[in-house]
Amino acid sequence: MNTYNEFYKDNIVPALMETLKVKSPMNVPKLTKIPLNMGLGSAVSNKKDLEPAQAELITISWNKAVLTYAKN
Repeated sequence: MNTYNEFYKDNIVPALMETLKVKSPMNVPKLTKIPLNMGLGSAVSNKKDLEPAQAELITISWNKAVLTYAKN
């Protein structure tokens, strides 16, 4: 995780400071939460489509995905 923080501090913060024309690095917007969403219209007829989709979200975020179903 340190490499991401170093990349953010070394590359992204100076670029944002230049783009937004701010003088302090504390004024640069920070990422606090990144929500992931996946719509599966085919899961209505085939419930087995949920398992591979959940596995993909786990590989992307490194956290177990919580399955929530649409309300009628």
